[in-house]
Amino acid sequence: MKRTSTPHTGEHRQRREQRLDGVFERRQRSVAALIIVERILESFDSSAQRRSVENMTEHLPEKLRQRIIAAALEYGDLHRAACESETGLRRFASEQHYPDTPSGLGDLLMHARTGKDASGSVTLVRKGAYFVVSCEKPQDYTALFAAGQDQLVQRAEQTSGSFHAENFTLAFEPSADGYTRVSVAGVLPQLLESVLLVKGTSRSEPEYDVIVTHERQHFIHQRVLGAFSRSEGKAKPTPLENVHRMVKDELLAYMREGSSPERIVEHIRRPVYAHLFAKLTPEEHRAVDALLGAVDHAFRSTQKVLEYPESRASFVYQLIDIPLEKFPRWVPEIAAFYRHRFDPYNDLLMPIQDVVVSELDLAFVPSARRLHSEFLRERTLHAQVCDRLQTLLFSSDDSSAIERIAQKLQKRKESLLQSKHRLEQVLGIE
Repeated sequence: MKRTSTPHTGEHRQRREQRLDGVFERRQRSVAALIIVERILESFDSSAQRRSVENMTEHLPEKLRQRIIAAALEYGDLHRAACESETGLRRFASEQHYPDTPSGLGDLLMHARTGKDASGSVTLVRKGAYFVVSCEKPQDYTALFAAGQDQLVQRAEQTSGSFHAENFTLAFEPSADGYTRVSVAGVLPQLLESVLLVKGTSRSEPEYDVIVTHERQHFIHQRVLGAFSRSEGKAKPTPLENVHRMVKDELLAYMREGSSPERIVEHIRRPVYAHLFAKLTPEEHRAVDALLGAVDHAFRSTQKVLEYPESRASFVYQLIDIPLEKFPRWVPEIAAFYRHRFDPYNDLLMPIQDVVVSELDLAFVPSARRLHSEFLRERTLHAQVCDRLQTLLFSSDDSSAIERIAQKLQKRKESLLQSKHRLEQVLGIE
């Protein structure tokens, strides 16, 4: 007779708490890394950078600390190189009588990379250690992306943004009759590195900020973290591991930009990413496909966890040092940790249904306009405190601060509900 056993609730709870403790420790490290990386990107001071990073990382495990310090020093080198490139480009612009403006530098870049005039506005600005090139017209984006290489045109047409780590070369030099193509050993080879090329501008493209966020994450992965060699701790990956890292690079960039969990892996299966898998053997291709299936299943466990920018940023930095093949184990654990953390506050964070008010109501119902303005004000205040609580739940371990904001949110919610009730009463809404 087969003997069955009943799980011991106490042992099950203990194992669960141990897993959550492990995720909690990882989360602490990821939040620390996130803060450090973001501070480095936002304000860089080369003279104080190493000392500042060393101070910020004193509490971290030594191995992780050394990796972050190495990344900070690498960022310093990239920052200096970008400043030198910008100086060289501005000097060249002056020599060629281009205005020293984002659009002037964009026009110069268009000429020097394609030998042609831009069809629309092209701007170039330096953001710390990288450059952002924005193209109003899709054909200008394609021309800059491909730079005369026909095999890249289709890929350019399939993308809305791209990151060019080291190969954004200037292929043309001025000549008597315009611009002439030069060899790699020409006058201005590889003047620019770390270029975020964007199809659209902040005015013409509604998803502009999303595209920049995505490509900026590639910059962090590829240049600051050395294609994950600094975060994963392995400088020379095998060819298959290198494919894993390229896939991971895209997955985390899509997560950081805000793609829904069920679509993150779906993006990687699009034809535009076929080049990532081109050198795999049939057996390796099947293995990678199976791994992507498992990763897709894991990402779907993060539903509702990745709704906020704070959670996406924290989630990305928790996965930075985890190889792709371990995502199926770690992603659900991290998601479970956040759900467990949010459980006590779910009711408090539940959205409050809006009140639809017509222009006729505002014009003819007594007190409607005043009460509607009051409701909108209360809704804004409620949303601000709600965002603050969500931020703390994702990034802080100060339980007293979390509880204090939770109590404040409770009061704001009660005030909002009272305001809503008064408005609904005068409108005759039951």
